[in-house]
Amino acid sequence: MCIRDRVKNLNVKRVLAATFAVCLIAILFATELNTYTVTKKPEILKPKYIIDHFVPKSADVLPKAKPSNPGGGRGKNNEDSSVSGGSEITGQRYAVVIGISDYEGTSNDLQYADDDALDWANYLESLGYEVYLLLDREATAQAIEDAINWLLSVEDEPGDAVVFVYSGHGSYDPQYGSMIISTDLVGITQSYFDEAFSMLDSQHAFFFFDACQIGGMEVLADTEAGRYVAMASNEHSFSYETSSLQHGVFTYYFLEDAIKTQGIIYVEQAFDYAVTQIKNTFPQMKPTEADTYSGDMTL
Repeated sequence: MCIRDRVKNLNVKRVLAATFAVCLIAILFATELNTYTVTKKPEILKPKYIIDHFVPKSADVLPKAKPSNPGGGRGKNNEDSSVSGGSEITGQRYAVVIGISDYEGTSNDLQYADDDALDWANYLESLGYEVYLLLDREATAQAIEDAINWLLSVEDEPGDAVVFVYSGHGSYDPQYGSMIISTDLVGITQSYFDEAFSMLDSQHAFFFFDACQIGGMEVLADTEAGRYVAMASNEHSFSYETSSLQHGVFTYYFLEDAIKTQGIIYVEQAFDYAVTQIKNTFPQMKPTEADTYSGDMTL
Protein backbone atom coordinates (compact mmCIF):
# COMPACT_ATOMS: atom_id res chain seq x y z
CA MET A 1 0.00 0.00 0.00
CA CYS A 2 1.43 3.41 -0.93
CA ILE A 3 1.68 6.32 1.49
CA ARG A 4 -1.21 8.11 -0.29
CA ASP A 5 -3.46 5.08 0.27
CA ARG A 6 -2.49 4.86 3.93
CA VAL A 7 -3.20 8.58 4.41
CA LYS A 8 -6.51 8.18 2.60
CA ASN A 9 -7.51 5.24 4.83
CA LEU A 10 -6.43 7.17 7.92
CA ASN A 11 -8.57 10.12 6.86
CA VAL A 12 -11.55 7.81 6.32
CA LYS A 13 -11.08 6.34 9.81
CA ARG A 14 -10.89 9.84 11.24
CA VAL A 15 -14.09 10.86 9.47
CA LEU A 16 -15.85 7.72 10.69
CA ALA A 17 -14.64 8.30 14.25
CA ALA A 18 -15.77 11.91 14.15
CA THR A 19 -19.14 10.88 12.74
CA PHE A 20 -19.55 8.28 15.49
CA ALA A 21 -18.68 10.86 18.14
CA VAL A 22 -21.22 13.34 16.75
CA CYS A 23 -23.91 10.64 16.68
CA LEU A 24 -23.08 9.58 20.22
CA ILE A 25 -23.31 13.17 21.45
CA ALA A 26 -26.65 13.58 19.64
CA ILE A 27 -27.99 10.41 21.25
CA LEU A 28 -26.85 11.49 24.70
CA PHE A 29 -28.31 14.95 24.17
CA ALA A 30 -31.62 13.50 23.01
CA THR A 31 -31.66 11.19 26.01
CA GLU A 32 -31.00 14.11 28.33
CA LEU A 33 -33.79 16.09 26.73
CA ASN A 34 -36.10 13.12 27.13
CA THR A 35 -35.54 13.11 30.88
CA TYR A 36 -37.08 16.59 30.91
CA THR A 37 -40.08 15.66 28.82
CA VAL A 38 -43.17 17.22 30.32
CA THR A 39 -46.22 15.00 30.44
CA LYS A 40 -49.47 16.89 30.67
CA LYS A 41 -52.08 15.07 32.65
CA PRO A 42 -53.87 13.37 29.71
CA GLU A 43 -56.86 14.87 27.98
CA ILE A 44 -59.47 16.00 30.47
CA LEU A 45 -61.13 12.90 31.83
CA LYS A 46 -64.91 12.97 31.80
CA PRO A 47 -66.59 11.05 34.63
CA LYS A 48 -69.12 8.30 34.09
CA TYR A 49 -71.40 10.00 36.56
CA ILE A 50 -71.26 12.79 39.13
CA ILE A 51 -71.78 13.07 42.88
CA ASP A 52 -72.88 16.60 43.72
CA HIS A 53 -74.21 16.34 47.28
CA PHE A 54 -72.68 15.08 50.50
CA VAL A 55 -74.65 12.65 52.67
CA PRO A 56 -73.27 12.05 56.21
CA LYS A 57 -72.90 8.37 57.06
CA SER A 58 -73.27 8.62 60.84
CA ALA A 59 -74.53 10.90 63.58
CA ASP A 60 -70.92 11.72 64.47
CA VAL A 61 -70.61 13.64 61.22
CA LEU A 62 -73.71 15.78 61.64
CA PRO A 63 -72.97 19.45 62.39
CA LYS A 64 -73.17 20.41 66.06
CA ALA A 65 -74.84 23.67 65.03
CA LYS A 66 -76.13 25.19 61.85
CA PRO A 67 -73.12 25.42 59.51
CA SER A 68 -71.99 28.89 58.55
CA ASN A 69 -71.83 27.81 54.93
CA PRO A 70 -74.62 25.45 53.86
CA GLY A 71 -72.72 24.36 50.77
CA GLY A 72 -73.48 24.41 47.08
CA GLY A 73 -71.78 27.74 46.47
CA ARG A 74 -69.80 28.49 43.31
CA GLY A 75 -68.31 31.80 44.29
CA LYS A 76 -64.87 32.98 43.19
CA ASN A 77 -61.86 34.42 44.98
CA ASN A 78 -63.29 34.89 48.45
CA GLU A 79 -66.37 36.92 47.50
CA ASP A 80 -66.94 37.65 51.19
CA SER A 81 -63.57 39.29 51.67
CA SER A 82 -64.40 40.15 55.28
CA VAL A 83 -64.18 36.49 56.28
CA SER A 84 -60.99 35.85 58.22
CA GLY A 85 -60.02 33.99 61.34
CA GLY A 86 -58.82 30.60 62.43
CA SER A 87 -57.08 28.84 65.26
CA GLU A 88 -53.58 27.76 66.09
CA ILE A 89 -53.14 23.98 66.40
CA THR A 90 -54.05 23.11 69.97
CA GLY A 91 -55.68 19.73 69.40
CA GLN A 92 -55.17 16.66 67.25
CA ARG A 93 -53.98 16.40 63.65
CA TYR A 94 -55.93 14.47 61.00
CA ALA A 95 -55.41 14.12 57.25
CA VAL A 96 -56.93 12.44 54.23
CA VAL A 97 -54.44 11.97 51.40
CA ILE A 98 -55.45 10.63 47.97
CA GLY A 99 -53.27 9.93 44.96
CA ILE A 100 -54.55 8.24 41.81
CA SER A 101 -52.27 7.23 38.95
CA ASP A 102 -54.08 3.99 38.12
CA TYR A 103 -57.53 4.67 36.68
CA GLU A 104 -60.15 2.37 35.26
CA GLY A 105 -58.88 1.32 31.84
CA THR A 106 -55.35 2.15 30.73
CA SER A 107 -55.60 5.30 28.57
CA ASN A 108 -56.45 7.44 31.59
CA ASP A 109 -53.47 6.55 33.77
CA LEU A 110 -51.05 9.09 35.20
CA GLN A 111 -47.45 8.53 36.32
CA TYR A 112 -46.73 10.34 39.56
CA ALA A 113 -49.98 11.18 41.37
CA ASP A 114 -49.55 8.23 43.73
CA ASP A 115 -45.97 9.35 44.43
CA ASP A 116 -47.30 12.82 45.27
CA ALA A 117 -49.68 11.30 47.80
CA LEU A 118 -47.08 9.04 49.36
CA ASP A 119 -44.73 11.94 49.94
CA TRP A 120 -47.51 14.06 51.43
CA ALA A 121 -48.56 11.19 53.71
CA ASN A 122 -45.00 10.59 54.92
CA TYR A 123 -44.43 14.28 55.56
CA LEU A 124 -47.69 14.73 57.43
CA GLU A 125 -47.04 11.63 59.54
CA SER A 126 -43.67 13.12 60.49
CA LEU A 127 -45.59 16.11 61.88
CA GLY A 128 -47.81 13.87 63.98
CA TYR A 129 -50.85 13.59 61.72
CA GLU A 130 -53.06 10.54 61.68
CA VAL A 131 -53.27 9.93 57.93
CA TYR A 132 -56.03 8.15 56.02
CA LEU A 133 -54.26 7.24 52.76
CA LEU A 134 -55.93 6.11 49.52
CA LEU A 135 -53.80 5.15 46.53
CA ASP A 136 -54.76 4.19 42.98
CA ARG A 137 -57.48 1.51 42.83
CA GLU A 138 -58.20 1.97 46.53
CA ALA A 139 -59.54 5.44 45.79
CA THR A 140 -63.02 4.59 44.52
CA ALA A 141 -65.81 7.12 44.94
CA GLN A 142 -67.17 5.12 47.87
CA ALA A 143 -63.75 4.95 49.53
CA ILE A 144 -63.26 8.70 49.12
CA GLU A 145 -66.68 9.32 50.68
CA ASP A 146 -65.77 7.01 53.55
CA ALA A 147 -62.48 8.86 54.07
CA ILE A 148 -64.21 12.23 54.22
CA ASN A 149 -66.78 10.86 56.65
CA TRP A 150 -63.95 9.52 58.81
CA LEU A 151 -62.24 12.90 58.81
CA LEU A 152 -65.41 14.70 59.83
CA SER A 153 -66.08 12.17 62.58
CA VAL A 154 -62.67 12.40 64.27
CA GLU A 155 -62.05 16.15 64.28
CA ASP A 156 -64.20 17.91 66.84
CA GLU A 157 -62.74 21.24 67.93
CA PRO A 158 -61.49 24.49 66.39
CA GLY A 159 -57.89 23.74 67.38
CA ASP A 160 -57.75 20.42 65.54
CA ALA A 161 -55.64 20.55 62.37
CA VAL A 162 -57.32 19.11 59.27
CA VAL A 163 -55.62 18.41 55.95
CA PHE A 164 -57.11 17.13 52.70
CA VAL A 165 -54.72 16.35 49.82
CA TYR A 166 -55.64 15.12 46.34
CA SER A 167 -53.43 14.41 43.33
CA GLY A 168 -54.96 12.98 40.18
CA HIS A 169 -57.36 13.88 37.39
CA GLY A 170 -59.62 16.88 37.67
CA SER A 171 -62.32 18.19 35.41
CA TYR A 172 -64.65 21.15 34.98
CA ASP A 173 -68.30 21.12 33.99
CA PRO A 174 -70.30 24.31 33.32
CA GLN A 175 -73.15 23.00 35.48
CA TYR A 176 -71.22 21.37 38.32
CA GLY A 177 -67.96 23.30 38.37
CA SER A 178 -64.64 21.70 39.30
CA MET A 179 -64.43 18.08 40.41
CA ILE A 180 -61.92 15.39 41.28
CA ILE A 181 -62.16 12.03 39.50
CA SER A 182 -62.10 8.78 41.46
CA THR A 183 -60.33 5.69 40.15
CA ASP A 184 -63.72 4.28 39.06
CA LEU A 185 -64.37 7.48 37.06
CA VAL A 186 -66.86 9.23 39.31
CA GLY A 187 -66.78 13.01 39.46
CA ILE A 188 -66.94 14.41 43.00
CA THR A 189 -67.81 18.07 42.68
CA GLN A 190 -66.89 21.29 44.42
CA SER A 191 -70.43 21.48 45.81
CA TYR A 192 -69.99 18.04 47.38
CA PHE A 193 -66.78 19.20 49.07
CA ASP A 194 -68.37 22.49 50.08
CA GLU A 195 -71.29 20.72 51.73
CA ALA A 196 -69.09 18.12 53.41
CA PHE A 197 -66.54 20.52 54.85
CA SER A 198 -69.14 23.05 55.95
CA MET A 199 -69.51 20.56 58.83
CA LEU A 200 -65.93 21.01 60.04
CA ASP A 201 -65.37 22.11 63.62
CA SER A 202 -61.71 22.79 62.83
CA GLN A 203 -60.66 26.33 62.10
CA HIS A 204 -57.24 25.20 60.95
CA ALA A 205 -57.94 23.43 57.65
CA PHE A 206 -55.57 23.05 54.69
CA PHE A 207 -56.68 21.73 51.30
CA PHE A 208 -54.30 20.85 48.46
CA PHE A 209 -55.37 19.84 44.94
CA ASP A 210 -52.87 18.90 42.22
CA ALA A 211 -55.22 18.39 39.28
CA CYS A 212 -56.47 20.02 36.10
CA GLN A 213 -59.36 22.52 36.07
CA ILE A 214 -59.64 22.35 39.86
CA GLY A 215 -59.88 26.06 40.70
CA GLY A 216 -63.55 25.83 41.67
CA MET A 217 -62.47 24.21 44.94
CA GLU A 218 -61.84 27.74 46.16
CA VAL A 219 -65.43 27.54 47.49
CA LEU A 220 -63.90 25.67 50.42
CA ALA A 221 -62.60 29.02 51.65
CA ASP A 222 -65.31 31.43 50.58
CA THR A 223 -67.45 32.06 53.66
CA GLU A 224 -65.80 30.08 56.46
CA ALA A 225 -62.83 31.25 58.47
CA GLY A 226 -59.66 29.27 59.13
CA ARG A 227 -59.21 27.74 55.68
CA TYR A 228 -56.42 27.70 53.11
CA VAL A 229 -56.85 26.07 49.70
CA ALA A 230 -53.93 25.56 47.27
CA MET A 231 -54.86 24.49 43.73
CA ALA A 232 -52.62 23.64 40.79
CA SER A 233 -54.97 25.21 38.24
CA ASN A 234 -57.92 27.49 37.78
CA GLU A 235 -61.20 26.22 36.37
CA HIS A 236 -59.91 26.11 32.80
CA SER A 237 -56.15 25.52 32.98
CA PHE A 238 -54.12 22.33 33.26
CA SER A 239 -51.87 20.67 35.80
CA TYR A 240 -48.69 18.91 34.70
CA GLU A 241 -46.36 16.13 35.81
CA THR A 242 -42.83 15.51 34.58
CA SER A 243 -40.34 12.67 34.59
CA SER A 244 -37.51 15.01 35.57
CA LEU A 245 -39.21 15.83 38.86
CA GLN A 246 -40.86 12.43 39.40
CA HIS A 247 -43.88 14.33 40.69
CA GLY A 248 -46.71 16.58 39.72
CA VAL A 249 -45.14 19.98 39.08
CA PHE A 250 -47.28 21.75 41.70
CA THR A 251 -46.62 19.11 44.35
CA TYR A 252 -42.90 19.19 43.67
CA TYR A 253 -42.43 22.95 44.00
CA PHE A 254 -44.87 23.27 46.92
CA LEU A 255 -43.88 20.27 49.05
CA GLU A 256 -40.53 18.89 47.90
CA ASP A 257 -38.84 22.19 47.12
CA ALA A 258 -40.51 24.93 49.18
CA ILE A 259 -41.30 23.01 52.36
CA LYS A 260 -38.76 20.21 52.50
CA THR A 261 -35.74 21.78 50.77
CA GLN A 262 -36.14 25.50 51.43
CA GLY A 263 -37.55 24.96 54.91
CA ILE A 264 -40.60 27.17 54.41
CA ILE A 265 -43.07 26.52 57.22
CA TYR A 266 -46.06 28.63 56.18
CA VAL A 267 -48.36 27.31 53.46
CA GLU A 268 -49.02 30.79 52.04
CA GLN A 269 -45.29 31.31 51.54
CA ALA A 270 -44.89 27.81 50.08
CA PHE A 271 -47.57 28.68 47.54
CA ASP A 272 -45.86 31.97 46.62
CA TYR A 273 -42.54 30.18 46.22
CA ALA A 274 -44.10 27.44 44.08
CA VAL A 275 -45.83 30.00 41.85
CA THR A 276 -42.54 31.82 41.25
CA GLN A 277 -40.78 28.59 40.24
CA ILE A 278 -43.69 27.48 38.07
CA LYS A 279 -43.79 30.82 36.23
CA ASN A 280 -40.15 30.30 35.29
CA THR A 281 -40.51 26.67 34.21
CA PHE A 282 -44.16 25.96 33.32
CA PRO A 283 -45.72 29.37 32.56
CA GLN A 284 -48.81 27.71 31.07
CA MET A 285 -49.85 26.60 34.56
CA LYS A 286 -52.17 28.84 36.59
CA PRO A 287 -52.02 27.88 40.29
CA THR A 288 -54.78 29.36 42.43
CA GLU A 289 -55.24 29.94 46.15
CA ALA A 290 -58.09 30.81 48.50
CA ASP A 291 -57.40 32.00 52.03
CA THR A 292 -59.60 32.81 55.02
CA TYR A 293 -56.99 32.02 57.65
CA SER A 294 -55.88 35.04 59.65
CA GLY A 295 -52.11 35.29 59.59
CA ASP A 296 -49.84 32.54 58.28
CA MET A 297 -50.86 28.89 58.50
CA THR A 298 -48.47 26.15 59.56
CA LEU A 299 -49.06 22.44 59.19
